[in-house]
Amino acid sequence: MKLAIYGGSFDPPHIAHLQIIQTALENLEIDRLIVIVAYQNPFKKPCLFEANKRYEWMKQLNKNLAKVEVSDIEILQKKPIPSIESVLNIQNHFHPKKIFFILGEDNLISLPKWHRYNELKNLVEFVLIEREGYNQNDENQNLYKLSLPYLRYKISSTQIRQKLSLNELPEDLPDEIRAEVLQSYKEFY
Repeated sequence: MKLAIYGGSFDPPHIAHLQIIQTALENLEIDRLIVIVAYQNPFKKPCLFEANKRYEWMKQLNKNLAKVEVSDIEILQKKPIPSIESVLNIQNHFHPKKIFFILGEDNLISLPKWHRYNELKNLVEFVLIEREGYNQNDENQNLYKLSLPYLRYKISSTQIRQKLSLNELPEDLPDEIRAEVLQSYKEFY
């Protein structure tokens, strides 16, 4: 069995997250893609939306993709979980021959600072998602690279949250969850 892991805060999920999943399914020889919704990213500020809400949104957005499993293994621990722990958990549960670890270019700069990074890089093959608008460092040429062909501008959950705070409608929210995200934002903020 070959697996891919794609983790993130998904605070909130946006169209680039979905395109990353679709691109991975189309380009990686995998039996399963596990999307891990983080309780809290140790390198970022606390999430705007509750962990269980973000998890439910990702499940809803991926419900028709047979190879995709949305996981709450980090949420259940109610604290930030280093990626190495999730990888070891998945390795012990599935015993895959290979694990791809999908990583966006925006995370590349902090990668060497990740907890037990040297151990992590021996367990997985990193897959770098290249996107126009982000600059990749040439010293990471050993990473397997995938490009997002249809996104020609930066999209981030941070930008979406900023638009929400200005009472603007973010165009990069998936249609399936747009109303729920807006309603959740209005209820709590």
